[in-house]
Amino acid sequence: MAPRHSSSPARFALPRLAAVGLATAVIALAVLAGLWAWFPSGGGVISLGRSQGAPADGPATDLPATDVPATDVLATPLPGATEPPTVTVHVTGAVLTPGLYELRLGDRIDDALLAAGGLGPDADESALNRAELLRDAQQVYVPVIGESPRPSSGGGTGGGLIDLNEAGAAELEALPGIGPSLAGQIIKWREAHGPFSSVEDLDAVPGIGPAILDKVRALATV
Repeated sequence: MAPRHSSSPARFALPRLAAVGLATAVIALAVLAGLWAWFPSGGGVISLGRSQGAPADGPATDLPATDVPATDVLATPLPGATEPPTVTVHVTGAVLTPGLYELRLGDRIDDALLAAGGLGPDADESALNRAELLRDAQQVYVPVIGESPRPSSGGGTGGGLIDLNEAGAAELEALPGIGPSLAGQIIKWREAHGPFSSVEDLDAVPGIGPAILDKVRALATV
C-alpha cells in the first residue's frame, strides 16, 4: 500500500504571514500619505488658531511672516501726532547770552533766563517776576542794579504804557517787535520830525508796518 501524505498547516503559515505583512505595510503607507497631504510642508506662513469665542466653522487666520522688529513698530509715531506749541521770546539786558529763544508754550520767565545762560553778575533780580508765563514775541529785559524799573519810569506812564516821545532805546525795545534797530529808527524819526502826535504815526517810521503797529498800539502812548 502506498504511503499516505497528510496535509500539514505549516505548509501554508509562511504565505499567510507574508500577505498580512504586505497588507499592513500598504495601510501604513496610506496613512503616511494622508498625513503628508494634510499638513503643509512650506514655511513663511503662520497659522493662528481660532480665538476663544470664534465660530467653530470660521477659517483660521493666516498672516505673512515679517522681519520687522517689534521695537521698530512701537517707535513709529502715531498718525496725526503733532509737536507741542512753542513761543519765541527776546531775552536782553543783564544776561550772559542775550538773543532770541524758542521755548515751550507754558514756560515761564525763569525758563527764558536759563536759556539765555542765566543772570549776569550785575543783574537786578528783584525787578523780575520769574514765575510770569511767557507769550509769543515777548521781550524779557533784565535791568542792572541801580537801573530804573521799566516801563513805569523814564518812557513809561503811570498806567505802564510806553511814551513814544520820551522813551529811550531801552524802553522802546520793551515793545513787542521792536529791537535795537527799530528803536533807533523811532528816535531818529522823532528827532527829525518832532514829537509823535499819535501812536499811529509809528507807521511812518522806516521798518515799522501794520503788523508791528498792531502789536504795540495797546502798549504805547504819546
